[in-house]
Amino acid sequence: MKREINMGIIGIKEFNFNLNFQHLNTIQEIDPSQLQVGIRTVTDIKREEEIVQITTGVQYKYKDEILLVLDVASFFTVSNLSSMMGNNKKEINFENDVLPTLLNISIGNLRGMMQAKIATTKLEPFPLILIDMEELVARNVVNKPE
Repeated sequence: MKREINMGIIGIKEFNFNLNFQHLNTIQEIDPSQLQVGIRTVTDIKREEEIVQITTGVQYKYKDEILLVLDVASFFTVSNLSSMMGNNKKEINFENDVLPTLLNISIGNLRGMMQAKIATTKLEPFPLILIDMEELVARNVVNKPE
């Protein structure tokens, strides 16, 4: 039986940003086939405070030169967080698609902050792509036998 879970966003913090204007200004026109985009996420769970911090980051490289780095932390409250965690505090069993929802919101926060920063630059036509986190999480979950 699924439980009702209340969650909300309580903060967003940018903590790393670098836009390489020097290299970006030397590029006449960006060839999309030469643009590499990397995305990363890190999740930190504070069980007692019922807070989940998801840090998302993006890196744009063009011909192996880093053009953009941005890292943003999103903070969420999640009710009943303690009851979703195992006794060893290393396992968590999110219900109701909580994790994909939090990841989607976090990446949306990153996407919005990034787009505001690259407006009027040569990177403006290359926003962060949309990602189906439900599918990505489902493909990357490993069920370990007890």
